[in-house]
Amino acid sequence: MCEIYEKYKDKRVVLTTCHNVNFAGVIVEEANIKEREGVILELDAKTGFSIYCPITAIKEILEVPLSME
Repeated sequence: MCEIYEKYKDKRVVLTTCHNVNFAGVIVEEANIKEREGVILELDAKTGFSIYCPITAIKEILEVPLSME
């Protein structure tokens, strides 16, 4: 299991790629596509729209706490 997945599983994050593209969503699972370890980031919970991001393409992950107001 990859360290990023273990740390951020089911947490809302902003993921920045090494090409400075940002995505906001929830890391829902780990994946291995074309022999590249990565994570699945769910961008929209209603539709299930998600992206795969290889670990090597991740520059930064910021956790965004959800307020309980």
